[in-house]
Amino acid sequence: MLLQLNIQNFAIVKSLDIDWQSGMTTITGETGAGKSIAIDALGLCLGDRATTNVVRPNSKKAELAATFETQHNKSAQQWLTQHDLLLESNTECILRRVISAEGRSKAYINGSQVPLVQLKEVGQLLINIHGQHDHQLIMKSSQQCKLLDEYANNKPALDEVKHYYQQWHKLNKELDLLQQNKIQREAQQQLLQYQVQELNEFALQTGEFETLESDYKRHANAQDLLDTTLQSLQTLTEDENFNVLDSLRHCSENIGSIARLDNRLANVATLLNDSFVQIEEASADLKHYYQDLELDPQAYAMIEERYSTALQLAKKHSLPPENLVGFHQELIQELAAISNDESRINTVISEMAKTEQHYHESALVLTASRKKPQKP
Repeated sequence: MLLQLNIQNFAIVKSLDIDWQSGMTTITGETGAGKSIAIDALGLCLGDRATTNVVRPNSKKAELAATFETQHNKSAQQWLTQHDLLLESNTECILRRVISAEGRSKAYINGSQVPLVQLKEVGQLLINIHGQHDHQLIMKSSQQCKLLDEYANNKPALDEVKHYYQQWHKLNKELDLLQQNKIQREAQQQLLQYQVQELNEFALQTGEFETLESDYKRHANAQDLLDTTLQSLQTLTEDENFNVLDSLRHCSENIGSIARLDNRLANVATLLNDSFVQIEEASADLKHYYQDLELDPQAYAMIEERYSTALQLAKKHSLPPENLVGFHQELIQELAAISNDESRINTVISEMAKTEQHYHESALVLTASRKKPQKP
């Protein structure tokens, strides 16, 4: 039940408070006196669309509020509870609307700002508004059909027909989209097939490019590696006139012998001995490296060819060579998705036919129920 309607700066009304009592209330007056203002204000409280001309001239905003009694309205109380908008008193619901002169609007339920759609939802549970021409709805076939279905309890049959109708239109929309993009998909599919085939033939493996790059650099600079390694080995150990290891050994032995005479040289002796051991180990490792380093022109040619191909493919697809393997997998997945779209067309057509059949069957059941004579 509507308890109170408060109007501020709305249309021609500056301020108005109306308290409604139980029973019938009649508002009378001449045409243009503003009788419909209360109904218009109430409609805005219930979620009707607002325009800028509803605000009273020279006012910044219009404020409208409607208070309803909900103590005996279980549906409204349940809705308010579900949306956490129930007042502590649990007996009233206050709908409030604030409309600026620029047309901006804010909606409130029990003091909490809410979307406009929620005003409409709860408003349908609070009040019914019938206009002066609403009785003419009975002349419309849609309204007659609605009344017939309510009387015959056809809601389950209606829901079933509606379900298949919506499902068919959803499938039809999907089919249209798939068919519209078919030419584009076919062109994309041809390109993807070529790209995937090219990468399949190259068959680069995970981590392979990094290995190729390392091998290529080693083979491309093999002569420099050999020359520099040999020169370093001679300097460290193999030069007969002077080498670092022999000189460091003599120095370490000499300092070690006099360190026994002066303890302050003990740390120096230790450092020289450790350095000798480390250089000796480094020389041995360097010698093994030199002995294992081979110049194989045939292996180098194969590595160079594969390494160059990887670089060319990466440049062709505008990505780092390290990402070629991941890109290859993405292309395969994209190609599979396009193939799935093509098979999906046939699936959708089949599903549409089945849905259409179910729709006609459900519609026949509904039609039979509507034509069935009802017992008085």
